[in-house]
Amino acid sequence: MLLAILGLSLSDDLQRLNAIKIVLVGLVNLVSGLIFAFAAHVAWLPALLIAVGSVIGGVLGARVGRRLPDPVLRLVIVAVGIVAIVRLLG
Repeated sequence: MLLAILGLSLSDDLQRLNAIKIVLVGLVNLVSGLIFAFAAHVAWLPALLIAVGSVIGGVLGARVGRRLPDPVLRLVIVAVGIVAIVRLLG
């Protein structure tokens, strides 16, 4: 959804919009993580595993996203979205 909003509001190529999305999502996760660390009881081992997985996924996703041409990246984004919808509804 964030990538769609960025695409509608900014006139730039998809790779750059994807990079902006990754930075924004990282900042939101950082802020929310800090809030939870001080405001709630956190199970630190699962939180650490999720954080490491998110960082690895973000780095790998950014590298792959930069190398894919726009039409292929769009197809991957749509395919991942459809799979997510099917999994959530099923």
